[in-house]
Amino acid sequence: WYLSAFWGQYDQMVALLLIGSFLLLYKRYFLLSAGLLFLAGQIKPTSGFLLPLYGFYFFYQKPSIKSIISSLFSVFIVFWCITSLFSNRNPFEYTFHVIFPRVFEARWLLSNHAANFWAILIPVIEMATVPILGIPASIWASLSLLGLYIWSITLIFRKNDLKHLLLSFYIVAAGSYLFYIGQLDRYFYPAV
Repeated sequence: WYLSAFWGQYDQMVALLLIGSFLLLYKRYFLLSAGLLFLAGQIKPTSGFLLPLYGFYFFYQKPSIKSIISSLFSVFIVFWCITSLFSNRNPFEYTFHVIFPRVFEARWLLSNHAANFWAILIPVIEMATVPILGIPASIWASLSLLGLYIWSITLIFRKNDLKHLLLSFYIVAAGSYLFYIGQLDRYFYPAV
C-alpha cells in the first residue's frame, strides 16, 4: 500500500478489478467479468499477466456464443469510453500510435531493484539479455511464466472451485512478479 501511494500509483484499484473479474467469471457473469478485466488492463497493463489464465478459464466455463459476443461487446464499450476520455483522435489510432509504444517499449532491465528472484540471483542491475547457462535471462523468465500458467491450469483441471481458481490467480500474480523481468515492487500487489 505504501509503495503504491508513495509513487502515486493505483495498484489497489487494479487488484480489486482483477479479483472482481475472476469472481464474476467463476459465477459465469461473462459480460461484467470481461468488462472489469479490460478496465483493469486499461488502468495498469501489468494486468496482462493474468490474461492467459483468464482466457483459459473463460472458455473452461463453457460460455454460450451469445455470452462470448456480449463479452467482446463489453470490452469494446469499455475501450471506447475510457480511451475517448484521453484523446480527441480515433481511439484505435490513439491506442496503436500512442499507448502501445509506451506500454510495450522494451523492458531490458532484468530487475528494477524489486525483491524478486532476479535481484537475489544477480544482485547488480543487469540487462535481461545476460546469459544464464548460455540462455538469455529473458528467455528463462518467459519459460518460468509458461510453467506458472501450466501449474495454474492444472489446478483448475484438478478441481473447478473457487479455492483452486483463487490459488491459480495467486500463483500467476505472485509468480509473474517473482520470476519475470523488469518488475517493480508494486506489481506484487494483486497477489496480496
